[in-house]
Amino acid sequence: VGTILALKMAEQGQINLNSKVRDCLPDLPAHHTYRIIDALACRSGVRHYGGAKSPLSPDTDWGAEDYATAADAIPNFWHDPLAGPVGAYRYSTFGYSIADACLEAASGKSLRQLLQDKISTPYGLATLKVEDLEDLDPARVKFYTVKNGQNDETTPPKKEWTPSGGGMQATPMHLLKLGILLGDGQIISKQNVKKMMTRIEQEDSYCLGCNQAVENGNHVMAKSGAAEGSNAYIWLVPDRRMVMVVMANRDGADVDGLGRKFRSILLATEKAEGEKPDLVAQDFERSGGIVFKDGKWEIPVRFKVYNQGKAGANSAFVNSVMVGTQHRWTSFIDALPPKGSKTLNATIKVSDPGKIMGGRTIELFAYADAPVAAADTSISPNGRIAESAEVNNKAKLEVKLPGGLDLGLTGQKPDQPTLPSGPANPTRVPVRIGKMKKSP
Repeated sequence: VGTILALKMAEQGQINLNSKVRDCLPDLPAHHTYRIIDALACRSGVRHYGGAKSPLSPDTDWGAEDYATAADAIPNFWHDPLAGPVGAYRYSTFGYSIADACLEAASGKSLRQLLQDKISTPYGLATLKVEDLEDLDPARVKFYTVKNGQNDETTPPKKEWTPSGGGMQATPMHLLKLGILLGDGQIISKQNVKKMMTRIEQEDSYCLGCNQAVENGNHVMAKSGAAEGSNAYIWLVPDRRMVMVVMANRDGADVDGLGRKFRSILLATEKAEGEKPDLVAQDFERSGGIVFKDGKWEIPVRFKVYNQGKAGANSAFVNSVMVGTQHRWTSFIDALPPKGSKTLNATIKVSDPGKIMGGRTIELFAYADAPVAAADTSISPNGRIAESAEVNNKAKLEVKLPGGLDLGLTGQKPDQPTLPSGPANPTRVPVRIGKMKKSP
């Protein structure tokens, strides 16, 4: 919801999401070098719950206090060191607070007022607002946790300090209506809806404020969240005007699992219809030299996905390269006609901080129509095309990493390949002599 609000303000010319956060919030310490859009995509490096704190940050339970704006709250943690590099995915509720403060600075209004003025009131979503647990709203549900197998009423934590990080409330029906209006392009443009669902990195499903996957040809947006006493989950297929919301006022309620199961049923994820193409992986090979960089081996490869079936693969499908038990790289193909093919290029990164794998041979497997849809747990792994056969869906490539230890056995220097040597006493093999054929 915070990302929708930010994109709407960008459409109205009120904010540039590619601006640095310190352009909006000049009092932020100098280590906050990321952009507003990085905070929305959880790639700012800002810490999440449990992250390292600065000695300059208060040691009190400041989250339990009342805050009129997000800007009032962020000094409580803005001195804290970044938990990771800018650009790398790391979910951060605290990062969303900083994004909210940027929207406030650009508009001169609190996030509470912005949400009401730009989304809730114009689109008839009266219950969608920044939560205030002290307003004694008679329509608000009670909240429960589980003790000794029984529901036990609880008081949830205040989240006014991070509206877009979980500090909002709504009825399921109003959240459902929000999803329909979003997919129809009525709140933000359809181009910006697509931007929300566009992956920043192929291997990470978290985009702008949501997760994304392709399931049985459907581009799916999903988002889940939980706090003490509550769970919520929403998924959308904007192209088909499909939205589902699942909410529960209790800890541990598996609304994600229930929502994913309904989604699998409704999208016929496991029952792809029509004729069954046969997608195969071919010509799997290295496409360049192997390098060691930032504690990782980088292996450039390419392979071809070929549709040898009689029918076109009209549904989008995912392809991947696996090392060991992990899919190290994924890429989507939207469609592939009969006898059609597409060559995919990838750089596979294998972590090896101590560079102890030098000289070893590792196996890579390329999958056409891979048994994975995304890395995030909110996305089902069943987004595959049903095929008549999958015996050729996988191709293997053996890659020898350069380097290794010199044990004094061959006399060769490290980082040089070891050449094979023949036997000391070669065995004589009888050869049949006949009419020679011309060489081709």
